[in-house]
Amino acid sequence: MSCCFTTAFAKQRCIWLAWPHDTTKWPNDCIPAQKEFAALCMALSMSAPVFVLVPKKDLERASFIIPHHINLIEVPDSPIDFDEISLVSKGEQIFVLSRGKVWSPKLESTYQLWHDKYQVQRESVDLVWPQGGFLTDGSQLFVALASLWLKENPKLTLRDIEALLNKALGFTDFVWLATKDMNQAIPRLDSLCTIRSDGTVLVSKESDPMIASLTEELSTTLDGRLGGMGRRFTVYQIPAVDNFELCRALKSRAQDSYAYPTYASVLPMNERLLVPLYGTARDNQILDLMMNIFKDLDVTGVEVKDITSGHILWHTLGVGIPALKKRSHDKVGSTNYS
Repeated sequence: MSCCFTTAFAKQRCIWLAWPHDTTKWPNDCIPAQKEFAALCMALSMSAPVFVLVPKKDLERASFIIPHHINLIEVPDSPIDFDEISLVSKGEQIFVLSRGKVWSPKLESTYQLWHDKYQVQRESVDLVWPQGGFLTDGSQLFVALASLWLKENPKLTLRDIEALLNKALGFTDFVWLATKDMNQAIPRLDSLCTIRSDGTVLVSKESDPMIASLTEELSTTLDGRLGGMGRRFTVYQIPAVDNFELCRALKSRAQDSYAYPTYASVLPMNERLLVPLYGTARDNQILDLMMNIFKDLDVTGVEVKDITSGHILWHTLGVGIPALKKRSHDKVGSTNYS
C-alpha cells in the first residue's frame, strides 16, 4: 500500500474530536478545558461538520456546554486525543494508520463508526512513530528528528525506516534533522512548525537555547527548499508565546517529545485557519501576522491555554476525515454522519 499522507490544509469532509475528560490531566474537573473546547468546536463548525466523542458519564455535561448543532457521539470509552492515529487516502479509499504496533482499545468503537460510514480500513506500518513524529507538505517530503525515530525503533537504521515509510506512504524526500541527546525531552515538531503545500512554512522563534537550535535548523533546512508541489518554501518566523509560566510548567513535566505551546501550531479547516491564543498581550499581534500570511483564509483565534495545560497539543484533540473526489453513501442507520 502506498497512500497519500494529506496535510491539515487539505480539504476535509468533517472533523471528529475527543471530549476532554481525564481529570488526571486537566484540573478543576476539566471544566476550564471543556469550556475552551466548546469554543473550539464552534469555530470549527463554521467550516465543516463537527462530531465529538463523549464517554457516557460525561454526556449530560457535554450536552450542556457544547453548542446544540454540534454532533455528540456517545461511546463506551473515549480517547484523550487522536495522537495515536493518522488518516490517509489512496484513490477513493481512506485508511487509518496506528502510530504504534498496537491499536488503541479506546478507539475501537470509533473505528467501527468510521468503517460503517466512510468505509475506512485499518492499515499498519511496522514502525513506532514518536509523538509529533514528522512534518510533510502533503507530497513526498518527510521531515523528522532522527534521534526520536531511532529511539522508538532501536532495531532499525534510518535507511530501514525510510524504506518502510516509502513503501507504506510514498515518501521519497527524507530530511533528518540533527540528532539530539536521546535522553533529553524536546518539543514535538508539529508544535514548532507547520508546512502548507503552497510553500508557506511557519516556524516558532524560540529563546530557549535547546529549542532554538531545533527551530533554527528547521528554518535553515526548509527556507528556499523546493517542495513536492514545485514551489519553494518561504519560512515565516512566528514570535514565541509569552506565557512563560505555562511554557515552564509543560517543560518541567516533559518526557521524550512533548506538547509545547507555540503560535506556529495552527489548525486549518477548509477555508478557515484557527490560531491558538494563550491569553497574553501578544495574541492580537499574532492574529494580525497570520492574516497577512494567509490572505486567502479566514483567520480565527481560539483560546487554548487550559487545553494545553493538560500536556496536550491542542489540535491533536481532533482528526479530519479527508474529502475524496467521490463520496460514498451513508451506511450508519438513519444517523447522518456527514
